[in-house]
Amino acid sequence: MASSRTRARDADRTATCTALDHALGDGQLDGAEHRERTATALRATTLGELAALVDDLQLSRPLPELRPARTRRPARWVGLVVSLVLLAAGFGIGRATAPEAVGTAAAGAQIDPRFVTLKGLHTPEGFAQFVADMRAQLGTTLADRAVVYPEYASVTVAVPGAPARAQSYTYRGGMDGPSTAGTRDAKVPLVDVAAFDPAIALRLLAGAPQSLNVTDPTSRYLIFEDDGKGPHVAVYASNDFHETGYLVARPDGSIVAVHPHEPS
Repeated sequence: MASSRTRARDADRTATCTALDHALGDGQLDGAEHRERTATALRATTLGELAALVDDLQLSRPLPELRPARTRRPARWVGLVVSLVLLAAGFGIGRATAPEAVGTAAAGAQIDPRFVTLKGLHTPEGFAQFVADMRAQLGTTLADRAVVYPEYASVTVAVPGAPARAQSYTYRGGMDGPSTAGTRDAKVPLVDVAAFDPAIALRLLAGAPQSLNVTDPTSRYLIFEDDGKGPHVAVYASNDFHETGYLVARPDGSIVAVHPHEPS
């Protein structure tokens, strides 16, 4: 088993961030704690640093046994990145419909289509209702951060009249809250959830099994935020084997980054 001084892989950082996202969703962390720990996880260089970020949390499933990093094989994913970039030109990763969607693999791959079922807030109707309820009940569609799961969403917004303070709501057909979410950097722009075309975000989500190399995903969710470099949506997928990947895209579907699962 790896020691706490073993160098962390991208996959280790991603698994830790996924655990932190779930902790935010079930109320173990508030928005400020989640942002701070996630930022630390992305900068972590050792497994010990990552373990310290989750050792006080109740995890829905334990993190995988961490092993030393192995040689990366980047050439395998060249075709994948090319196919993702083509999304912005109209090709798409998957075709999202209600209730089913078909994801496509990397350019040139010969596989049978995988059918994934989009449900709840991950359907065009469900997502549109979430945005409409956010506008009606909060008076705005601007958020510090919005995490959208199939069954519910966690929304952190700036306190009206106090942009350096944050409060959070849980959405399950209605906004429950607010609860105090600590402070936020008032200089960081808010993200307009309504500015994202759900057809684009859901198409990315539908193609996640192939584009992120995560078969039979048991957890899929979207994160909308603006890190100061522009609004974006992060698409995450993971399965019961702790295989996790994510990609980041702009509102128009242009791909910013791709982090697929890479087998050890």
